[in-house]
Amino acid sequence: MISFPEMIRYASQSPHKIRSTTSVNLNAVTDDQIKGLLTSNLDALHISIDGVTQEVYEKYRVGGNLGTVFNNLKKLISAKKLYKSKTKIVWDFIVMRQNEHQVEEAKKIAKDFGVPINIDCVRTNLKEDMLKPVDEMIDTYGEWLPKNPMYNSYNMETKKRNESMEFCKSPWMETMVNWNGDVFPCSCVHTEEKDRMGNIFEQDFKEIWNGEKYVAARKELLGQPNDVTTICHTCKKNGYPGREPNSYK
Repeated sequence: MISFPEMIRYASQSPHKIRSTTSVNLNAVTDDQIKGLLTSNLDALHISIDGVTQEVYEKYRVGGNLGTVFNNLKKLISAKKLYKSKTKIVWDFIVMRQNEHQVEEAKKIAKDFGVPINIDCVRTNLKEDMLKPVDEMIDTYGEWLPKNPMYNSYNMETKKRNESMEFCKSPWMETMVNWNGDVFPCSCVHTEEKDRMGNIFEQDFKEIWNGEKYVAARKELLGQPNDVTTICHTCKKNGYPGREPNSYK
């Protein structure tokens, strides 16, 4: 069986300049796995750490150990220097009501580690977030949403989405392939067969990438007429923006 680092290494050798990133929580990682990741030509390794004390951290990462994570992060940083790896290490801090008071402390700790930190708004359920109305999401997951509007994906008063994305580039820049070969335009909605763009065991990937579903999805985000309804149509309808071609960068 091909290992994950081998897959990354294979992709990095493509003439199409494929960019690869992955996310880990570092609760259970071996020295061999660290070496494999950092010598695979991986472009970016995102570390999910959503709290700076064990009490807060485990509210979301149930069963996780913050001390273990920080120790493994130190190992990762040392290994990056040892193997002269170009892989960018990034700390991802997802802000929710339970940890929003620790954002500034997280920034300080990240600076001490010497890694950039990405502060992002919580999305409690990626699939439902795209498929359900905002007011329903607020009613269901309100206890997790930050009080600080700066870190909240929703406007709690108007029950509308706070736009954090100028334009969704996913149908042009990335793809999601499940274990069974089903292909989706992004990793947010990748479970329903009806939403798939195709299957790599049934079609050549180029046929899928340039097929009617992908083309229709791109046209929808660009505001152009199209005849096939895709998951991207639903996503846009529920508040994720698309813009005219001259706004696409």
